[in-house]
Amino acid sequence: MANVRWSHEAIDDLHAIGAYFERTSPQYARSIVARLYSAPEALAEHPHLGRSLPETEIEHVRELVRDGYRIVYLVSEGEVEVLAVLHGRQDLRQRLRRET
Repeated sequence: MANVRWSHEAIDDLHAIGAYFERTSPQYARSIVARLYSAPEALAEHPHLGRSLPETEIEHVRELVRDGYRIVYLVSEGEVEVLAVLHGRQDLRQRLRRET
């Protein structure tokens, strides 16, 4: 069983998503953040559940898609690290360039 942990950037992404929806629907904001936060739980037992990223050739970087958001994660021995949570329309390549 792998340990699932969240990067600071991914936590910041969740906060930003929650803040965006908080303005119009606090209830929806809490709901979407809770769903996105709980989605990677299945990765503890099935780290390769998501698909490989088409934007990168890095084999161990994968994604889950939930509620229109891409949950990007890295699989390493005994651990899954959630790297980012992006809306499906956001440019992942641009985000990866910005962080490297």
